[in-house]
Amino acid sequence: MAFVENILKSNVVMAAAIGATALVLPKIMPDLSPPMRSAIRSGLSLFVESESEAEGGIINRLADNALKNVLKRLSGPGNTDERQKAAGSVIENFQETARARSRRYGRDEQDRTARYDRHLAALRHAIDCERHRQTGARADALRDLSSRLKAAD
Repeated sequence: MAFVENILKSNVVMAAAIGATALVLPKIMPDLSPPMRSAIRSGLSLFVESESEAEGGIINRLADNALKNVLKRLSGPGNTDERQKAAGSVIENFQETARARSRRYGRDEQDRTARYDRHLAALRHAIDCERHRQTGARADALRDLSSRLKAAD
């Protein structure tokens, strides 16, 4: 079982092929035995689960990268307003990326909205966790950036 999970997690093409086979095989061969149907359903379930895990991993990496860039901008040159503006531009870039990914991968408007919300929730969570580690002006700036994300929902 771990072998199958490793294949699905490490090779998207292989996972897509297994998922497509699981979808098409029952249509081609409707008289499959119950154990074969069960195996196909299990394969399909693994495929859907691996897709969801992959999407979550990508979203978390995007959020972590955005947080690193925000922290870099907050520590960069310039006065406080310039640094906050630069950090805000990182947030805006993240939102644009989230919108583009949601449009590209969403099945319908409801799915696009849900995907976009997951992106924003991941970044809000990353910022809020980091805000609790920071003090002073940096914590205040992170709070402001997080609230800007909430207003963008």
